[in-house]
This record gives sequence, structure tokens and C-alpha cells, in this order.
Amino acid sequence: MDRHNLDGDEAVRSTNDDASHCKRFAVHLGYWSDPYLPLLVRNTERKTPEINRGYFARVTVITNMVEKFIKVILTVINVLKK
Repeated sequence: MDRHNLDGDEAVRSTNDDASHCKRFAVHLGYWSDPYLPLLVRNTERKTPEINRGYFARVTVITNMVEKFIKVILTVINVLKK
């Protein structure tokens, strides 16, 4: 499909589909674990290592930030309980 001839909605869907396939391939290679992604995206189109590593970096950063946020919130909750 030629992305230059897509309307707005089709372009967004196409970008979403491409991103989903990139993430699925990175999971397939073991960059991180996502038990649900293979259920949503069955195709494992080969992608370049740079794309896989980029998604891995983003997943790792977001995971670390969420874990730190939860740790801070739990600490605040424990302080407030005292």
C-alpha cells in the first residue's frame, strides 16, 4: 500500500499497523516479553535491528519509570498511614 496516497484515517491505521508489527518482531526475537502482543499481531515481519533496539529502549525506560513511580507512591502511602 502506498502511504503517500492514504487519507488521514488510513495513514494513522497504517502507522499503527507498522508499529505493531515492529513490536511483535522485537518480542519474537526476545527483546522483552509480552504475552498478549502475539494474540493481537500474528505476523512477524522482519525489521532492522535499530528498530528493535529503539522499541526495546522505550519499553525499558517506560517500565523503569512506572516501577519507580509505584515505589514512590507506595512510600508516600506508608508515610501517610503512620
